[in-house]
Amino acid sequence: MPLPVRAKEDQQLPEGSLIKIFYSPRVYDMSHVYKLSLDDDIIKFENDQFIIVDKPHGVNLGPLIDNLHNNLTYYIQTQKYNNAIKLYNPHRLDSPTRGLAIIIKDHSYVSKFNQVLRSRNNISKIYKAYLPITDDNINLTIETGILRHWMNNTDSSPKELSLEKLGDNWLECILDIKKVEEQSFIFSLSDQMNDYDIDLLKSQVTTDMIGKGSYRSRSKILSFKVVEIELITGRTHQIRTQLSQIGFPILSDIMYGGKTLQNLLLNINTKPSPPSTSYTNPKMIGLIANQLSFTCPISQKSYNFQLS
Repeated sequence: MPLPVRAKEDQQLPEGSLIKIFYSPRVYDMSHVYKLSLDDDIIKFENDQFIIVDKPHGVNLGPLIDNLHNNLTYYIQTQKYNNAIKLYNPHRLDSPTRGLAIIIKDHSYVSKFNQVLRSRNNISKIYKAYLPITDDNINLTIETGILRHWMNNTDSSPKELSLEKLGDNWLECILDIKKVEEQSFIFSLSDQMNDYDIDLLKSQVTTDMIGKGSYRSRSKILSFKVVEIELITGRTHQIRTQLSQIGFPILSDIMYGGKTLQNLLLNINTKPSPPSTSYTNPKMIGLIANQLSFTCPISQKSYNFQLS
């Protein structure tokens, strides 16, 4: 059976086509994206073949089967290029994950870059994960080096892991943990901030701000293990589920037992929850694709991009 294809508004379909209609397509709020500057905040590099973007938390990088428009690629295509060119997505980032991703401008470049992604020889993706330190994991450690699990390859989420291969449908998951350090962040308890507005790469509220201006209020310090990870294999939810498996769910990743910033600040329900299918993805999780390096398959030029 051929793979499903999205039909366009003016497309004539062959007789006998099987049509799937979404009566209630998912709609995603992008109001926080519209506040950002495309050229200053989102687009970090551009040439004739591709664009490198800093995808915000809480927005899809590309279209979904039931939603063509609520995504960053379509937003750039319409707002920056006025639909004069079509943009393509070889790269994948979960909606609540922020970070560097490539969007391709030249259709002939898509297959060439897909070969780079498949070979994994000339590309490196480094992530930063922010893992709250709580009473439940304060005595646990994270070692640098290779972290290996096996994932049950199904379409459902949350994903199931094992320390050994349990069958032909179980795929190897490998992370290389490069660095582990502890960092503390000070947050104002009175701020009406959204999780996805927080820039974890910078101090949201620093010590010298407390007691000044809008920060003249109570505050709380939260401690995190900040883990730098190279993604060796690229399974769906791989980093999220592997870190949860070792006792350190990512900030706000409620699907895998993580707690939201608000719950941590207010000490609400701090007992870890098991992974649950009853949760939908939050707007933001404490995971950032912080560095992207690759060799251009045409020019053989090396590119290295990093958020700071």
